[in-house]
Amino acid sequence: MFQGLLPVHIEKGDDAITAFSGSVIITEALLAFGLLRELDKFPLPGSNRGLPARDFLHAILLTLAGGGTTFEDVQRLLSDPVLVKLCGLRPFTASTLLKWLQRHAKHSLPRLEQVHKRFIQKLLLRSQLTTLTLDLDATAVEAEKQSALNTYLGFPGYMPLLGFIPELDLAAYARFQTGNTPPAAHNLAALQEVCSLLPKGIRLGHFRSDSAAYQADIFNFCQEQGIVFSVTTDFDSAVRSAIAAIPDALWQPLCDADGRPTDREYAETVHCMNKTQKAFRLIVQRTKNLQLSLFAEGHQRHYAFATNDTTRCAPELITWHQGRANSENRIKEVKHGFGLDYLPSGDFKVNAFWFALGILAYNVVAGMKHFALPDDFQKKKIHSLRWLLFHSAGKLIHHGRKLILKLCSISPPLFEVFLRCRSRLYQIAAT
Repeated sequence: MFQGLLPVHIEKGDDAITAFSGSVIITEALLAFGLLRELDKFPLPGSNRGLPARDFLHAILLTLAGGGTTFEDVQRLLSDPVLVKLCGLRPFTASTLLKWLQRHAKHSLPRLEQVHKRFIQKLLLRSQLTTLTLDLDATAVEAEKQSALNTYLGFPGYMPLLGFIPELDLAAYARFQTGNTPPAAHNLAALQEVCSLLPKGIRLGHFRSDSAAYQADIFNFCQEQGIVFSVTTDFDSAVRSAIAAIPDALWQPLCDADGRPTDREYAETVHCMNKTQKAFRLIVQRTKNLQLSLFAEGHQRHYAFATNDTTRCAPELITWHQGRANSENRIKEVKHGFGLDYLPSGDFKVNAFWFALGILAYNVVAGMKHFALPDDFQKKKIHSLRWLLFHSAGKLIHHGRKLILKLCSISPPLFEVFLRCRSRLYQIAAT
């Protein structure tokens, strides 16, 4: 007699079946891009009884790409015997993982960052792009943790600084920071580090950011390096005065991409800061509601950004600057898609290492989308990829000396995508 709402009996089976067949192609991506080989170079444990770093790091990357967020989720993934066999994993417990991270996170983070940089360089070279854009932004991660400090938003947490290359959806820079770190901190260092990361023949041509990067040192660096910048301004007294001095005759209606008038107008002026070496363009938008005061409290009707671009007209630059809003979508993908809005430990060093692995998992998937998956998968979020590919049921069959993974309940088109992805990853590994 069944006990449930549906007329079906539930029994535990011992068949060689996995719900995570897509972890196979994630592991193959790690192999194709040379990451597992790099992880083999991490220091060995102090005794011959411990697991190598690769086993821990491989399992964490699969967990984060697969939707897990905790140490227990890693243990859950490793309880899948089919996945363990196919991906060459070795099981361990959540408590073992925590102890390993507490022991190794601090001195392993610089090594992981170097591995990650070499991986990004490989992807950039494969892309054959010669000029790139960097979108830089800090984001707050709320956390009730022992190491969490109050952010400027008023809640405890952390304040990572992230830099994305929109042409490839890559996270080219990630710095895990305490919650009380100002969003304007380390922006110049981030810009300089990304420039030094780029392989020969590839240059940073454009830089976009919010007002946290409205800094004279950043503008001077961009001028020196020939980088076109577009940075939202601080509304300090100098900017307010410059906007107030724009004659009404210079304001023009702003149209959308289809040429239809919007509720905004635009104008521009020339501006400089005390320490900038050159003046720059200040492009301003305002709403047409003239009943508002010039800078109404809580209802600011002016929006401005600084740029050294001398070739494009103001409306074109407004559209281009607004494109940096996509960095917010990438941050959402990192935080909510890869579970980095939750940090699993009260130890800052462990969380920093976990966050770095999450960014690496994000970039592995970005590399897969760009180089191994069909064009119509380029814009899909990680939740869609899990639903369509990664969380596919599969049955493992031993046939002679071969292992066969039979994908179950998958449509013929998605099955072809799965096979095509494996084929492309094989080609990447062979080059």
